[in-house]
Amino acid sequence: MTAEEFSRQDVVAMEKEIAKAIDFEFDTCTSAEMVHQLAHPDDKKTLFLAEYLSDLTLLSSNFTR
Repeated sequence: MTAEEFSRQDVVAMEKEIAKAIDFEFDTCTSAEMVHQLAHPDDKKTLFLAEYLSDLTLLSSNFTR
């Protein structure tokens, strides 16, 4: 990570500082939320197709390590 410039402990400490600075207010964004943010609400066909493609992408992912 970063050419060994920071240790794991340094990164964890920085992450803790950032979390405290934002009062631990984390938010997640799903692919469905992104589709609804980017698609025009009146264009149901495009919205449906975008959701369908998003679902296909998730299904084709290999989550094994």
